[in-house]
Amino acid sequence: MIKIGGTDLLEEFDLDEALSKVGETIELCACVHSVKQMSGFAFVSLRTARYVIQSVYSEADCADPLDDIREGCFVKVTAVVKKEERARNGIELTLKTMKANVQAYGGLSSPRFKAPSGLLAGRKPRQQKRCSP
Repeated sequence: MIKIGGTDLLEEFDLDEALSKVGETIELCACVHSVKQMSGFAFVSLRTARYVIQSVYSEADCADPLDDIREGCFVKVTAVVKKEERARNGIELTLKTMKANVQAYGGLSSPRFKAPSGLLAGRKPRQQKRCSP
């Protein structure tokens, strides 16, 4: 399936196609859903139009640094598809390259700050002022 993305046509990520390419390298564009730093590697969840795909970043495997990547960034990645039963979709991507939106397409914006979790959690509702009659 092809979708429109700015001035280019981008092929939409197809899970069935990825499942058939275990051991092969694929390329996809996605939004970073979350980054979970571990000891020596990081889990980077990539969100497409239909799926959240688990991927693994390590300095040994990926040519690009993780420094500029944060939740909400649009990225273009190349990765090796690996079968992983513990992953939500049955696959995991081992990242080989990961270009942040500005590097990949030049001109797309990136989030300035980390997205707040529970944006309104714990806030008291504002009281409305009443006009005197």
